[in-house]
Amino acid sequence: HQPGPVGIKRRLTGKVVVERGYTLTFDAPTNQIFVTLDNETSERLQRDVRLGFTEKADDTHTVMRICTSWATTDEQVDELVALL
Repeated sequence: HQPGPVGIKRRLTGKVVVERGYTLTFDAPTNQIFVTLDNETSERLQRDVRLGFTEKADDTHTVMRICTSWATTDEQVDELVALL
């Protein structure tokens, strides 16, 4: 797989969108992933993961930001995928 934030983003985007059924809200050309989560999932993930709040999509969904860096390890990505 491709190293660095771009490779991690591609891996996570596939896991988030395709396998887990979440909505990729918009495709940013950076190392950020914007995903719409139901509020329950967002609250659950925030117990273990630092997510950035973007906006309320509606009364039951929130757009959250996941950001990676060159320091993000495969193990950290695996942990996030397991939590999703």
